[in-house]
Amino acid sequence: MIPVGESGGLDDDEMTNRSDALPSTATRAVLVAALCCACSSSAAPVEVPDFDLPTITDLSGPVLKAPRVQPIYFPGFPYASDMDTFFQRLAASTYWPAVVTEYGVGALTALPGYATNVALPATLSDVDLSTFLVQALTEGYATLGAPREDTIYALFLSPDSTLTMQGQTFCGDGDPSANHEEVAFADNHLVDAFFPTCPTSSASSTLTGVDALTPTVSREIVETATDPFVYSNPAFGMIDGLHALWAGAIHEEEVGDLCENERPNLITPPDIGHPVQRIWSNRSAQAGTGPCVPVPPGEVYFNAVAAMPTLVDYDPFGETYPLPAMDAEVGLPVSAQISFRGGPTAPSPLTAVAFELDDAGSLSVEQPAEVMGAPDQAVAAPVATSAPMASGLLPLVIRATDAAHSAVHYWVGAINRH
Repeated sequence: MIPVGESGGLDDDEMTNRSDALPSTATRAVLVAALCCACSSSAAPVEVPDFDLPTITDLSGPVLKAPRVQPIYFPGFPYASDMDTFFQRLAASTYWPAVVTEYGVGALTALPGYATNVALPATLSDVDLSTFLVQALTEGYATLGAPREDTIYALFLSPDSTLTMQGQTFCGDGDPSANHEEVAFADNHLVDAFFPTCPTSSASSTLTGVDALTPTVSREIVETATDPFVYSNPAFGMIDGLHALWAGAIHEEEVGDLCENERPNLITPPDIGHPVQRIWSNRSAQAGTGPCVPVPPGEVYFNAVAAMPTLVDYDPFGETYPLPAMDAEVGLPVSAQISFRGGPTAPSPLTAVAFELDDAGSLSVEQPAEVMGAPDQAVAAPVATSAPMASGLLPLVIRATDAAHSAVHYWVGAINRH
């Protein structure tokens, strides 16, 4: 498991700067689209490439059908006015329904931000922060009203506050930049998202000021609305079993996590005016138009998919899945047979690297060799490993890029070392 981004995943900058690359085989959907012209509907159908992408499953918990977001600014947070404006624009934007409607989430209501007088210590944990949320809600009762389960309490910390979670510090290189949780308060289950003021964005090192926060804020608010009660009654918070190793590779399974390491993963909608993160869409993934929405005009999705010729029993959560995998002996080099996919309009040439994740330090030692090909072409890609190689079923990560490395897409298979 490799920690980064929200609370885990592949490290964006490290992966981009190295010349390198997420089990897999759920719904192998082939969508046939009829090409219609002005006077005829008899044109030949077009087959969408099979990208073998995961589905984020509904665990039957409730989503927020009419979410409200209540910003709470702790002393020293420098962008309160900017963030109020951002939330108002987010609620009125075309982006919001584009990324949440298929998950059953409705319109967002942005409430005026509340500047609390509750002071935070210089260093605190996410557990401590729950206590300070309760203090802020108690202090601001006359303004905020009674706590509500349909409200996302968005907590913004001063740059002087150092936040930790399970021993990990927020805002460092490869560390989390935000998170959302469920908090018990009186007879309610409240949902909150918390945001330290990170000096740079994990999505792009060029973002500054409030723009360094808005991609993370957009992702967490969407994930909170689609999976609010993460402990007591989770909703869209798990990848389908046949793609379970994707979760092992990126360490998270919510609708923003699967797009966090993709490139480009940000857009700046004109009606928002700040960068926001693209969000995973099951529908778009199955349609072959690219799983991260909104899809910018002219973008053509491509990827590289490895052959998984054998089935291996995998039991991640008490239910056994026959997981497609490739076999390899421990300690011996192996190549993955990958095929570039994207259809006739995909960029060409394409490049790819392959590596297995056998421990948390894999990326610091592996030196993947880049291979090149064109859409619909199959090539052999040497699988980079760290030493010593472990036995068992491990994530095989494929990273595909265009020739300029401006577009980056990940795919995860399985390698069975024995």
